[in-house]
Amino acid sequence: FGLWTMEGYVLCFEKKLSATDVTRNMEIPKWALHLPPGNEIMYVLDPNGETTWQFICSTRNSGRRSMLYQWMSFAEKKKLMPDDILRFYRSTNGDGYLMELERHSIRLFG
Repeated sequence: FGLWTMEGYVLCFEKKLSATDVTRNMEIPKWALHLPPGNEIMYVLDPNGETTWQFICSTRNSGRRSMLYQWMSFAEKKKLMPDDILRFYRSTNGDGYLMELERHSIRLFG
C-alpha cells in the first residue's frame, strides 16, 4: 500500500491509537473525511485483505464520533497496542473501506 494514496481509495483519517482506542471504542478524529454521517454499518476490509469487518461510526450527543460494533473484536484479534497507527480509507466508488495498520516499534536497548 502507498502511504497516503492508493489507487481507488481516498484517505479518511490517520490516527495514533490511544489506550482507550484499543480497550474500548476508537474515537474518530474530528477532521476525518468520507465517513457516513449517521449510525450505519460500514464494511471495512482488514489490513491482511482476508476479512471484512462491520463497524458503526457512531455520533454522540457531544458531536464526538466513535467506531463501534465489531471494533473491539478487531482490536483484540489484531492485538492492537497504544501508539500503533491506523489509516482508514474509503473506496472511491463508495462500496467500502480499507484499513492499513502500522505497528509501533519498541526499542528495548539504546
